[in-house]
This record gives sequence, structure tokens and C-alpha cells, in this order.
Amino acid sequence: MTSPNPHRERVMLGLLHSVEQESAQSQRSLANEFGVAVGLINTCLRYCVRKGYVKVKRIPARRYAYFLTPKGMVEKSRLTVAHLSHSLSFFRQAKEECEQAFAQARGRGWQRIGLVGAGELADIAILCADRSATELVGVVDGSYPRDVFGNLPVARDAASLPAVDALLVTEMLAPQAVYDRLVAEIEPRRVLTLAVLHITPVPDHAGANSRPRMPPQQGRALS
Repeated sequence: MTSPNPHRERVMLGLLHSVEQESAQSQRSLANEFGVAVGLINTCLRYCVRKGYVKVKRIPARRYAYFLTPKGMVEKSRLTVAHLSHSLSFFRQAKEECEQAFAQARGRGWQRIGLVGAGELADIAILCADRSATELVGVVDGSYPRDVFGNLPVARDAASLPAVDALLVTEMLAPQAVYDRLVAEIEPRRVLTLAVLHITPVPDHAGANSRPRMPPQQGRALS
């Protein structure tokens, strides 16, 4: 947490704002509010307490209340400026790269795409897909607390998606780990990446002899 990435900074900003508005919130309710795993909320809260941004107090019913400190107010202001500055440049780059990824997929005759990772980048991908001939069939995210992201169904793993032609990595917390796991299951060329995530891809030929370990209908789509 010494150098939070933009996604974590966004969660931190929202967390500090929520604590300021209402102190007696559970970590689960905060996780549901931001659409992230409870573990990330727990990590961010502990970081805020350690840095002196938030004070914690035990309240009845075995719950805790969180209070924003003056130091936390200063940090919230800093994060607001940083987030606004980063969001614009990030949006522009991500939008351009999503459009390029979808164009690449269409050039290969792939129309049905699944997203891997719910969050800000997936939102941008959905926006870009709506303006193209790309059909998004769902979002893979085992830690997302809801069954729908945007207007797309959420699957807990890639095997649970409907038939797809390719997958686009939109996971922002651990994109390399997610990519590595995907290319161990399907052909690497079917896993699309974005430069904004700084993923190191494997050569296409590395998975040439592997077969997708997916349901029959998905195997046919990915063949």
C-alpha cells in the first residue's frame, strides 16, 4: 500500500468519503458499495488507520465505527485531485486500446468477447463495444459481489461463460496473474490484452498444442 495503483486510489478515495459520511458501516457493505472484494476494503482500512487517516472505535453488537481524522481530510483532497487528473488520461488511453483490441478481434472474425475483471476498465470496454459490432457476452470475476456488471452477466470463472471467441483482460488489481491463468487454459492468441495494464504476453505458439479446458459449447467457439 506504499504506492497505491490508480484503482486502489479510487477505492481509497471512495472509502474516505464514505467514512466521512457515515462512520458505522460494515466492511461488507463498503465492499458492495464499491463493487470490490471485502479483503481489499480490509486492506485499505488497515492502511488508513496505520497512516492516521482514520480512527477506529468499537461499538455495540461487535461492530466498529471508523472516523475520518484531519489528516484523512487532507489525504482525501489529495486523492480527489490525483484521481481527476489520472481518470482523464487513463480513460483516453484505455478507450483507444479497447477500440484497437475489438478491431483486432473483428479482423480475425471474432465477434463474441468475454471480459475478465469487473471494474473501471470493464466499464470503458463496455462503452467501446456498444459503439462497434462487438458482442460482449459476460464478465468473469470470481470476487465481484453481484450477478450483473453493467448490463452483462457475471461468471465466477471462464468456463461458466456462454460461448465466446476470445477473452479481453480488464482486471486491474492483478492483471498479469489473471492473464497467466487464462493462457494456461486457452490458446494465448484468444486472450486479448491492453498495454495500459502492462501485461507481458506469452508467444502465440506457446499454446498452439493446448486445448481449451472449457465446456463443449465454449470449446467450439474457441477452436
